[in-house]
Amino acid sequence: MYGIYAFDSVDGLFEESWAAGSADAGFHIGQGDPCDAVIRDVVAERSGLGYSGTNAGGNLHIVSSTWRHNVAGIVPNTLDTELLPPPEHVDIVGNLVHGNGVDDVPTLEIGAVLRRGIIAADTNDDRMEATASSATPCTESW
Repeated sequence: MYGIYAFDSVDGLFEESWAAGSADAGFHIGQGDPCDAVIRDVVAERSGLGYSGTNAGGNLHIVSSTWRHNVAGIVPNTLDTELLPPPEHVDIVGNLVHGNGVDDVPTLEIGAVLRRGIIAADTNDDRMEATASSATPCTESW
C-alpha cells in the first residue's frame, strides 16, 4: 500500500529515499497538526500517489524532490476518516513534478479526476513555489 508511511507523528524527516509501485502512496503522512516534518530529496514514481498527506499539516515541508509517473504527484488532502481536518500550512517548494497522470501503475480506485501533478484537496494556506509541474493532458469536464 505505501512506500514510507507516518501517521499521528511529529518531528519527522523523510530524506534521500525512493519509493515505487505503491498502490496508495509512495510517501504518506497522515493525521498530524502540527507535523513539524520535512520530506526532502526523495523520488516517488509509478505509484497511485507520489505523496499523500491526509489531514497532515502545520510546519510540513515537501521540498527539493521528484514526483514522476504516478497517477497523481503531490496530494495534500482532507478525509473524514482521520482526525484533524483540514490540513493547513503545507509548503511545497522546489520540487520537480512531471509525467504524472499515468494509468499503468499499481493503484487503488483513485479515479481519473486525480490524474494530475499537484492537487491540494480541501486544504488551507498551502504554499507552492518554484515547483515545476506537468501532467498527462486530461479530457474530462469540470
